[in-house]
Amino acid sequence: MARYQPWIIERGEGFELIDVRGRRFLDAESGLWCNVHGHRHPRIDRAIRDQLDRIS
Repeated sequence: MARYQPWIIERGEGFELIDVRGRRFLDAESGLWCNVHGHRHPRIDRAIRDQLDRIS
């Protein structure tokens, strides 16, 4: 019997999720936010970092 190995997602890029083995998967389940903007959009990341610098 084959053993089940869970997907361990390491990061997201654009519309893909990348697991710890480097395999890429289309992220079709993350919801509207990532479907529209993707993961790690540079402008959104920059805005989040700027805001964090103000409050932490």
